[in-house]
Amino acid sequence: MAPCDAAAEDHKPSFVKIMFGDFAKRMRIPSSFNGHIKGKLKDRSVLTNANGRCWHVEIQKVGASWCFLNGWTKFVKDNSLQFADFLSFTYDGELNFEVMIFGKDGVEKEVPVQGYDELSTSVEDQQIAKEKRANSTRLCLCRYKKNRSIRRREDGNEQMKPVFKAHRSCPFNLNNPHSAVIYKSFRTNDIRLPKAFVRESGIGKEGTTPKVDLLDPKGKRWSMYMTQGGEGRWNFGNKWRECVMENNLVAGDVCAFELIGSKNQGSRNVLQVHIYRKGGKR
Repeated sequence: MAPCDAAAEDHKPSFVKIMFGDFAKRMRIPSSFNGHIKGKLKDRSVLTNANGRCWHVEIQKVGASWCFLNGWTKFVKDNSLQFADFLSFTYDGELNFEVMIFGKDGVEKEVPVQGYDELSTSVEDQQIAKEKRANSTRLCLCRYKKNRSIRRREDGNEQMKPVFKAHRSCPFNLNNPHSAVIYKSFRTNDIRLPKAFVRESGIGKEGTTPKVDLLDPKGKRWSMYMTQGGEGRWNFGNKWRECVMENNLVAGDVCAFELIGSKNQGSRNVLQVHIYRKGGKR
């Protein structure tokens, strides 16, 4: 009964909208939902899609209705919204909405991974936002780069060796190569690692199903295979579902996967899983 009780405590108000009419210009919030935002209106709200990308959108009153206006058109364009798409908005109480997007066939749509709508003003913030748009890891800008040092292949030719470079803005403070992903509870098995990270780390390459061991924060080992899915990203196998349940992951938690062993180092592929809770706790 405990999981059910916890789910009830975590319940958040939500509403759904079907895109029709002039949906590309504005979107009316259902009048029956106004009670949740009454007294909390400010210059802009934050819309976050299923991959963690954020847009700042102003809420303004049009006639008797509150609507998403300035910034909404960009949200529509960036997420390739179409007539009859179905959107689910989950509200966190501070004018922040998590948005799930479904096509008219009822299937959840692939949404953008790269980029943030930071509305930055300083040169430094603009540069960080630009770097985030250029990298698919989203949550940190650490990545593999080609090193000047070289390694000799078996055929006698030389090639650049990828070396993991930590970025100054990385919030995770991990010593080894890593990639961080926002967890979505909507599909328990659906957490995907960037293809560049899996390839450059030596975990796996296209056409293979590499085996990995995940070590959760409690020290329990979960062995599973990885498969390549949409956009070349890598999915974990069915054991990931059990890992999720045992570690009580909820939507919005961040999982940082730290590589502590790989076949390139003559051992098994081992990823230490660091969990950062949505509220900021580990």
